[in-house]
Amino acid sequence: LALGLAGWAAVGGGSPAAPAALAAAPGGLSATETVTVKMPDGRPALRDAQGALVALGSYRRVISVALAADQLLLDLCEPERVIAVSSFGAPAAAYRLGARPRLHGLDDLEAVLALRGDLVLVSATAGDAVRIARLRAAGVAVFDLGDQTGLDGLCADARVLGALLGASARGARLAGELRQRMAGVAARLPPGAVRRRALVVTVVGGALFGGTVGSSYHDVLVAAGLEDVAALRYHGWPQYRVEELIALAPELVITATGMGAALRRLPGLSALAALQRTEGVVEIDGDLLGDSGPGMLTCAEALFAASYPGLAAH
Repeated sequence: LALGLAGWAAVGGGSPAAPAALAAAPGGLSATETVTVKMPDGRPALRDAQGALVALGSYRRVISVALAADQLLLDLCEPERVIAVSSFGAPAAAYRLGARPRLHGLDDLEAVLALRGDLVLVSATAGDAVRIARLRAAGVAVFDLGDQTGLDGLCADARVLGALLGASARGARLAGELRQRMAGVAARLPPGAVRRRALVVTVVGGALFGGTVGSSYHDVLVAAGLEDVAALRYHGWPQYRVEELIALAPELVITATGMGAALRRLPGLSALAALQRTEGVVEIDGDLLGDSGPGMLTCAEALFAASYPGLAAH
């Protein structure tokens, strides 16, 4: 949910967007690529989301304050090379991160500096430029992974991190496995089966927020064999009006655990047919639903099981 709200703020809320076919850039939405370039001193490097050159190297003290990177790192390099992670990571993956220090992003700049890392991974906001400059002035390599944009962004991050850490083949393999396993969830649908029409929506302070093309919510819906009914009209993390949700007319409303009752209490939403049926609301653990990292696969599997109970049993 925190990721969703951050994304919504970045794109300006719930303005309808171009159709998904136009809004989704070919090959993914990540701001980073694994195209190797050369630094002025001749060292191979990658450009980050802000265009800064960061040398490829055998970094030994890696700090991550980028949520998806926390989990990816443990699949891409030796655990002892990861010395600190974000405090906002998915609780379900916390056991893998052990007792490493947890940092509140670059707000914990002094703590980041004190750890003496040689590479800091960020998903920077507009207010982070001065902090990044200070880290670089202290001799720390900083790589901005850009916005988290669902499966495309996650796979791009895996490839980028693999290249940065001297494990390009491992990064490419991890990205391929993530895509293959996500595609495999919906593959359990019978040939020609009609996908159920669904939409993700949560309630925050009486306001309705969702996620569609360009977000982890959309990718989880598609992987779970569902049709994202918001995809042709919205992009990213929209804020909905009641009448917009009613017009979208989803067969299933996907939301966080315990939030179905809150949706049904909102004035006007009683006209949404899915909310009139017990089986029209599918509740998923909120931490899992909001995971933009490898936990998307677990979420897609849970959502498939809840949406197609007869098929999931086989």
